[in-house]
Amino acid sequence: MDATTEPIVAVVGYPIAGNPTQFALETGLEAAGIDCRIFSINLSPDSTADALIGMAAMNFAGVWVARSSMAPVQKWLAEDLDQASSVDFLIPPCGKSAKQPRDWKTFKLKAEAWPKLVATHLAVSDYSLKKVILAGGPNSRIQVLSTGKKGSGKQETGQEGNAEVAVNETAIEGKPGSSASLGIQAAFLKECQAQLGKVFGELTESDVEPFRRPPTHAEITNRLNELADDEGVLVVLGPDADRTAWNASMNSIPRRTVVVDLNGAWEPMDVAHAEHLKASSDGHLIRSLDIHAQCLSSLVKQLFESTVAAEVFQEAIDEYLAV
Repeated sequence: MDATTEPIVAVVGYPIAGNPTQFALETGLEAAGIDCRIFSINLSPDSTADALIGMAAMNFAGVWVARSSMAPVQKWLAEDLDQASSVDFLIPPCGKSAKQPRDWKTFKLKAEAWPKLVATHLAVSDYSLKKVILAGGPNSRIQVLSTGKKGSGKQETGQEGNAEVAVNETAIEGKPGSSASLGIQAAFLKECQAQLGKVFGELTESDVEPFRRPPTHAEITNRLNELADDEGVLVVLGPDADRTAWNASMNSIPRRTVVVDLNGAWEPMDVAHAEHLKASSDGHLIRSLDIHAQCLSSLVKQLFESTVAAEVFQEAIDEYLAV
C-alpha cells in the first residue's frame, strides 16, 4: 500500500445500520494514534463478490464481516457456513490474485476470542469446567452449534458436517440423546482443546450436551447439583438461540456457571437483559459485545501490529448502544 495513503477498513453487513463496529474501531484507532478510515457498507448478497474484489483492487487494508453478511461471504470463499466460527475478518491480496478467494487471508476472530475469555475468567475462579451446554435454536444445524469444520464427523444421515442434529427439544434431562449429536460434541471439543487444552482438555464428548433451546435456570442448577463443589458448567448460546426465551426464563446465572453469548444482536432489550444478568448474578456472563471488543482488539493487532485494549472498544460499544 502507498505509504502516503490512509489505510481503509470496510465494515460490511446487510443491513449494517445500528452496528457499532465503525464507531468502536474509530474510537480505538484514535486512542492508539493510528490514522485509518473506516467505512460501513450495506452489502447485499448478490453484490458480495464484486464488492470484495473491488475493495481489493482499491487496496483496502481489511474487511470486517458482520454476522448479517457472513453467509454470502462464506459462499464466495467456498467455505461451509459455521456461524459459531465463521470467517469474520478478511485481508485482501494485492495484484492480479484479488479475484481468487483462496488468496485472501481469512480470520475467525470470534472463534478464537471467546474461549480465551472463558479461560481468563476460570483462571481467577474457584472451579473448573466439567459440563458444557450448547444451546441453539429449533432449527439448529451442526455447524451452528459447534465450532467444528466440515467433515468433523459422519452423521446418522450419511452426510458429513452438515447433517441435522437429532436433539430432543423438550425432554432434555439425562444424557444427550442420539449418536448424531456426537458430531457436535467431538467438533466442539476438538476446536476448543486445540486452542485451550488446559481449560477444555479433560472434557469428553459425554460432558457436552446440545440443546435446541436455551436452558432454564433450573436445568443449569440440576446439572450443577450432579457436580462437585469445585466443578462448573459452561453454557454457549449459539448465534440462532431464541433470545426471547432466554430473556424470559433467565433472571440470574447460577454460581459456578459461565455463559457465553455468541448471538451478536444489538437489540436494546437484549443489551439491557445482559446488563441485568451481569449485575445480579453469582455466575459469569461473557456478553456478545465483550467478545466483539476482543475481536476488534485482535483486528488492530493483525493490521497494524499495535495493541489497543479490548476495554477501549467495550466502552465505545456501550456508548454507541446507549444513544
